[in-house]
Amino acid sequence: MIVKKHEPPGIIVNLEVLLRRLPKSFSGRNEIEHQLGNFKAGYHGELSLDYYLNRLPEEEYLILHDLRLFIQSAFFQIDTLILHRNFILILEVKNIAGEIYIDTTYNQMIRNLNGKIEVFQDPILQSYRQKKDLERWLVERNYPSIPVENIVVFTNPHSHIKNSSQDHSVYQRVIRSAKLLFHIESYFQSHQNPSLSPQQVTKLTRAF
Repeated sequence: MIVKKHEPPGIIVNLEVLLRRLPKSFSGRNEIEHQLGNFKAGYHGELSLDYYLNRLPEEEYLILHDLRLFIQSAFFQIDTLILHRNFILILEVKNIAGEIYIDTTYNQMIRNLNGKIEVFQDPILQSYRQKKDLERWLVERNYPSIPVENIVVFTNPHSHIKNSSQDHSVYQRVIRSAKLLFHIESYFQSHQNPSLSPQQVTKLTRAF
């Protein structure tokens, strides 16, 4: 059951307002439009996941989108969090077209789209940091120990993920959205014992 729905990122609204005010001749307009397109793509990618998430048993899984949590004098964000009594799953969602190579040696993601090369953060490392931050957040608030899993989900059907067969971390931590439900089932099989009572699940959901 989706208990916290998607919220359009404020940056999208701000950039749209900025573009309406800027003259078409403004030299930096193309870069702003490019940034806006990237943010919109990411948001629509998150929305598309609901097609699969809505198929999870409502009585077992709680889904929270767009979390912003505070820890150690700073905030961290999670695209989508799936809460089960037995485990928590963090989804880092990417809606990127083109040929994608995730370089876990230098912690970067390289995208080749129509011959244009762009470099982004390593999404696996990004997802792992969210996992560690959430674990600290839970400890600070004295919640019982619960397994926290993390995975990167590519939602764009036009992305071509191209990586070395020797880089097992990519194959373990990066999937396409169509395979999401199979991975959730595998996490359930790995974590058979409940870590939270129904009351603790309710309390934790409210805290999120």
